[in-house]
Amino acid sequence: MTNWKITVVKQAEPEFYGLPVSLQGKFLAIFDLVEKDGLAKVPPKRRKHLKGDIWEFRVNAIEGIAQALYVARNKEIIVLAAFIKKTEKTPNSILELAAKRSKEV
Repeated sequence: MTNWKITVVKQAEPEFYGLPVSLQGKFLAIFDLVEKDGLAKVPPKRRKHLKGDIWEFRVNAIEGIAQALYVARNKEIIVLAAFIKKTEKTPNSILELAAKRSKEV
């Protein structure tokens, strides 16, 4: 046990829990892996640095590709935003929203 904790900020709960169940399940599998084995065990194709202290987890299912934007602080993953990706690049509006939420936690 690595003692990592996963938190979805209140503002992001409707986004995260509004995702299709298959995408939520894949994110939950990543969260379980982090809690069990640490962030370094998440495959590079499933996590990526975006900007500043904001990173993404990326999963895909039949419904599409979803991203959960997060920051990692003191062995805690704080999920700031979640959405189904519709363009190749993460929209600036989502990055700005995640940055704003990051400052509030």
